Amino acid sequence: MIIRHAAWPSGIGILIGESAALGIETILSNYLYGVTAEDPLTYAWVSAFLAAVGLGASYLPSRRAAAIDPLEALRIE
Repeated sequence: MIIRHAAWPSGIGILIGESAALGIETILSNYLYGVTAEDPLTYAWVSAFLAAVGLGASYLPSRRAAAIDPLEALRIE
């Protein structure tokens, strides 16, 4: 459940970022060397990397939260 809730903002952020990058590709082309501004392979790799980072960042806290005994957590609260 925690991972699913974290995946939505990550996915939306990736889509917004890709849209913005495609919108300003003429400016980006001045700073790129050896890659075109509209290279689909680069967009795919960057999207996959950002998705992996987002899921990894949500997996570690969710695994830690799942390891806690619910009664112990309620007792502390």
